[in-house]
Amino acid sequence: MRISLAFTAAVVVCFGSQAQADGPYKPTWDSLDKRPTPEWFDDAKFGIFIHWGVYSVPSWAPVGTYAEWYWAYLTGFASPPTGSVEAFQAFHNKTYGPDFKYADFARMFHAELFDPKQWVDVFEASGAKYIVPTSKHHEGFTLWKSAQSWNWNAVEIGPHRDLLKELLDEVDTRPGMRRAFYYSLYEWFHPLYRSEHPHDYVDQGSIGPTVVYSPSRCCRLSVALCMLLFCCCGCCDCCRDLRCPAHPLIFVLLVRV
Repeated sequence: MRISLAFTAAVVVCFGSQAQADGPYKPTWDSLDKRPTPEWFDDAKFGIFIHWGVYSVPSWAPVGTYAEWYWAYLTGFASPPTGSVEAFQAFHNKTYGPDFKYADFARMFHAELFDPKQWVDVFEASGAKYIVPTSKHHEGFTLWKSAQSWNWNAVEIGPHRDLLKELLDEVDTRPGMRRAFYYSLYEWFHPLYRSEHPHDYVDQGSIGPTVVYSPSRCCRLSVALCMLLFCCCGCCDCCRDLRCPAHPLIFVLLVRV
């Protein structure tokens, strides 16, 4: 199994954990976009972003195409920037057979060589000042035990380990290193995101106190997942949406400040 590491210099913006209740920010994009960048991020300069999940089992894509989008390209849900949907299907059918479903990769995702201490030793030796693993990518598989992702998480199938917590706990033992995690709100095949206007989710229910009280099922789901990450991993003191022009509801990056 190959592990894909990509380096990131993504801009991280920040507001305090009490900002929604009594701070200077309001639940509007204009207000949230004024949040300052944490000083530690300006000073860090270099960090490591880790894509690791079920897609690491096939670990295949033409050069110039994201291997972590394997499921989307295999089904034709999205078109790869290089190669073709037919190329993904041909590889898959030849290697695994036409009846092999993407979900079947979860049983093969063992992470048997995962040693968090060894990983963080390498990260620290590289000079990296922060680590950002992918807690949940667009396929919906979580690297921690999530009741909202039943039997589609690393504790209940595959490795049977809380990979996220093990890695972040190890980072906490290293002075001078920060940790965060990438969490995708967007899921390719989740029915709540296959509606006619999925982007309305961001502006109507995913910022400010409306998250907690929104009647939207997708808002309640995303809040539940984020809260589980807070409680199980003790990972962060603040939460922010970083919007991508192509997918304005792509992810929440949770960071300890």
